[in-house]
Amino acid sequence: LISIDGDNKSIIQGFTLTGVVTASWESTVLSLKNSANVTFRDVIISGNTVSSDQRVMGMYIVSASPEFDNVKILGHGTSSSTARGVVMITGSSSNVKFNDVVWKDNYAWDYSVLMLNGNNTAVLTNNVFIDNYSRNAGMIILGNSANKLALINSTVVNNIAPNSPIIEMEGSTNTTILI
Repeated sequence: LISIDGDNKSIIQGFTLTGVVTASWESTVLSLKNSANVTFRDVIISGNTVSSDQRVMGMYIVSASPEFDNVKILGHGTSSSTARGVVMITGSSSNVKFNDVVWKDNYAWDYSVLMLNGNNTAVLTNNVFIDNYSRNAGMIILGNSANKLALINSTVVNNIAPNSPIIEMEGSTNTTILI
């Protein structure tokens, strides 16, 4: 739906992205690539679904460092959804900030609700994860190596997938800070 590729430092504020049906491997609601260092404020991303197997339905962030302030990521997929993940941070050297974000009623089957995939950083401050589901991975996954995750004053409530950890780390030299 929204794709920003290249150097961009815009502030996007006060809107809702809802009802999108993503339909191909690279289809996603919000794609940020290659220094798309945008700030999203007071935004709701909700109720998006998939019609075929794909990478992530909510956000795909590649080599970018966006900031999300007072954002709600709600109701992506269902327990029978074919989406592998909700938000993926990949590429190299992304540094993403999630401040005052609510993650609620999101479903993933492979890449989790939030995935960092090799040499990326995510700082989550005052976040709430509630009633999310990740069938084959943790709620947050650090894939490959050299990822850094900080959960600061954040809460995880009612992870509804059986035998699914809150944080899953794969590879080596991943760092998690819980404050």
